[in-house]
Amino acid sequence: MRTIKSKLLLTVIVPVISFTVCSFVIFVTGNIHQINTAGYRSAMSLAKATTQNVDSWLKVKKGIISGYYGLDTEFLKSTLQTGLPIKVDSVYDLYYGDPEGKTYAGLDSVENYLKSGYDPRKRPWYIASKAKPGEVVISEPYLDTTTSDLVLTISEGYPAADKGVVGLDLSIDDVTGIISSLNLPVEGEAYLVFDEDNRIIVSSTGEPLLNRTLQSVYRELSPEVISRTTEKEKMDQSFSSISLDRGDVFVLSEKLNEAPWKIVIILDKNSYLSIAHIYIAVVSVLSLLVLLGTIIYIARAVESNIVKPVHHVGSMLRDLAEKEPDFNNKIDVQSDDEIGELAYNFNLLLDNQKLLFNKINGFLKTSTRDSINSNENISNQINEQQNELNEVISSVEQLNGSITNIDHCVVETEEIAGSIGDASREGKKMVEQSSDSIRELSDSIRRTGDAIATVSECANSIFSVVGSIKEIADQTNLLALNAAIESARAGEHGRGFAVVADEVRSLAIKTGESASSVQDSIKTLQNHVNTTVTLMQQSMNDCESSMNCVNTMNESINTILNTVTRISTNTEAIRNVTSDQSRLIDDTSDKILKVNDSNSSIIRTISENKEKTISLRKKAEEIAVEIGTN
Repeated sequence: MRTIKSKLLLTVIVPVISFTVCSFVIFVTGNIHQINTAGYRSAMSLAKATTQNVDSWLKVKKGIISGYYGLDTEFLKSTLQTGLPIKVDSVYDLYYGDPEGKTYAGLDSVENYLKSGYDPRKRPWYIASKAKPGEVVISEPYLDTTTSDLVLTISEGYPAADKGVVGLDLSIDDVTGIISSLNLPVEGEAYLVFDEDNRIIVSSTGEPLLNRTLQSVYRELSPEVISRTTEKEKMDQSFSSISLDRGDVFVLSEKLNEAPWKIVIILDKNSYLSIAHIYIAVVSVLSLLVLLGTIIYIARAVESNIVKPVHHVGSMLRDLAEKEPDFNNKIDVQSDDEIGELAYNFNLLLDNQKLLFNKINGFLKTSTRDSINSNENISNQINEQQNELNEVISSVEQLNGSITNIDHCVVETEEIAGSIGDASREGKKMVEQSSDSIRELSDSIRRTGDAIATVSECANSIFSVVGSIKEIADQTNLLALNAAIESARAGEHGRGFAVVADEVRSLAIKTGESASSVQDSIKTLQNHVNTTVTLMQQSMNDCESSMNCVNTMNESINTILNTVTRISTNTEAIRNVTSDQSRLIDDTSDKILKVNDSNSSIIRTISENKEKTISLRKKAEEIAVEIGTN
């Protein structure tokens, strides 16, 4: 059997050990993360301060070239030839190349530059500045052939075609000094690089690495790796390690604003974390010692302050449990701590139990009497409820009969709706046939109208021809009249011609009369044709009206069919609902019968409860006698 001491020790010591271990793990993890984050911020501050120093130096030099750029070109030429600008600190030479190929500088004359074949227009600084007029251009650093110093060319070109470029050669020893004097927090090196391939300008180690790429020094440090690592570090605000042949390192970089350069700092990871490891080891030993001392103290405190007093109270409770229940047998309280409070509360429990039994006794007497009365009332109410249920059963049977009648009506409605639907479908077929017949009649009338229009056009043509014939007859009559006059003048010789002229005249008169008669007939025909066209147009309109009426009838029949369909659907739904209601009513009747049976069972149960209540009251009186209460 596990003792209370072992349980208490496990209850206290296990959480203490778990808390200590978790705290230690959190401490180690958080400490390493904090050291990593703090170191990254410190190194980034150093990198930013260095870039600001180099940017400030470049900004000052750009200001020099911009100052001379703002001068008048003629004044600039004369100023340069005095040699004054090259006396400024770290300035090797200041010069101006014009579009004609002349060079004005402080170190040499224009003539000597021309004799040596020096053409500024072919130099990289001139070409680059002319490509970006008005913008300060910084060249790649290079070694001066005379002094072997690192030199930088800063130039600025004029936008005008008749103006050239101002250039300035500078020593970057100041920048080299800034990089060389960097005080890195741990073992490592710093590099000033340019371009996307990270070509080295100067390093803190002092090695001559000009124009060598950083990847040629450390093959693992490609531009992509440095860029990706730097972005991750800025996002996480902590170091990200890279594995090199020499070991793991931290790498961070910071770009300059005044030139396409950047500072790259490489720190040795092991030397950086060695301090953190020593600190963690010391804290681990101290934490272990504190944990052991805490466990020993807890064990002794549990033994002296909890186990012994509880054992004493347990002995008293065991003595109390082995005897007959005696509410006057209380525990002697000897301490004022939680154990003493436990004993005091136990004594108080005995007093409360005694009072509780007295209350229970009184409650039992009252409740049994009330229970007997309640059972009698419930029995009477159940009898009344049973009578009401019988009436409900009668109502349900009447409702079931009504639903049966509704179902018959629904069936008749469905049959009538089916008949209406069949008649509507037959009517729809007849309407569609009428629509087709009217459409064919309309087409026939339209074709007849076209034929009559053709007849009208032909009649007009005949009328024109008859008019021409009448005009010819009139002219022939005149010619015959003239011929008769001439034959009269001819006397005997013209008598035969006169006879012919009279015949021609008579024929012309008859032709004119016939032509007039034909014209009258044609006019009559045209009037009849126009009347026919009007009647045909009216027939067309009547056909269109008939078609509209047929379409309206078709829509009405469709509406009737849809209504009949909805009626059929609704009657089917009503039939289903009435069927469901009928089933529900049957279920309700069954349930009412069950309730009726349950009421009978309840009445029997109430009778049994009454007997048990009387028995309970007798038992309560016996308990009151046993515990010595009234």
